[in-house]
Amino acid sequence: MVNPNSIPVEPDGLGPRVQSWIGAWQPFTGRGAAAFADAGSVRAIVFHLVMVIASCGTASWTLSQSWVPAVIRAVDRLPDSTAEIRAGHFTWPDRESVVLGETPQFGVAVNPTGHSSPGQVADLQMEFRPAELRINGLTGHLSLVYPNELVVGLDRVAGRAAWEAWFWAIAVVTITALFGFFASLGWAGATVMALPVWLIGLLANRSLSFPGAWRLGLVCWVPAALLLNLGLWGYSRNWLHLVGLAGCAVGHLLVWMAWVLWSIIERPRCPKEVAKEPPNPFRTSASSR
Repeated sequence: MVNPNSIPVEPDGLGPRVQSWIGAWQPFTGRGAAAFADAGSVRAIVFHLVMVIASCGTASWTLSQSWVPAVIRAVDRLPDSTAEIRAGHFTWPDRESVVLGETPQFGVAVNPTGHSSPGQVADLQMEFRPAELRINGLTGHLSLVYPNELVVGLDRVAGRAAWEAWFWAIAVVTITALFGFFASLGWAGATVMALPVWLIGLLANRSLSFPGAWRLGLVCWVPAALLLNLGLWGYSRNWLHLVGLAGCAVGHLLVWMAWVLWSIIERPRCPKEVAKEPPNPFRTSASSR
């Protein structure tokens, strides 16, 4: 007769691979993220790409709400007379500095003489000066010299035509760059953290393979990216300033690391090896008596 106690019973009637596949469905808790260490890499990559698309959409929407209105106002205020960039020099019909378009996040200004400042309210301002394009920020400025071969008409007709012709091309390039940035951020972070995460799991006596450590780093970026997306949303609504957005960016990295540690803690402990009992030389002789 077969001893029923010798038959291995699988919890809930499911095998461990099926259980891990079902368990890896949400990374928003430590236990849920920990389940991805046993699931396939494709599943972790899919969850990561979903958040990458969401982050890319949020950042694109933020730019459309904070930067695009300033550019549209600047195009509408371009002069009817000759204004252009030619032979490395910026030409403007007036000598007075003026802000053409501005939002709290972005501004466009002209400084025809290069002496009088047009003033700055926006976090980032693009200022056309006689020999350079100056990008002013809260921490300083960046100067870009006009190339000698560059010819750009900045009167109202030419400016509006250029904006309408290049808007969608600029939008596609921007969205592609944002997608690449967010995808690289999660992928590079998971790769860099894979070895430390695996070592921490080893020291904590947690069942965690090296590929599983990489998957944990990848999926733990998903809940952390929510904080960054909330920061972008608040920045576009003028609820946060640039310093607050930078704080959300730093905070999302801290949440990322905290989520990884939480998921490591939720991993099962490594099974203890049972020491084999040494053979008893007297057992045979004792049983034969």
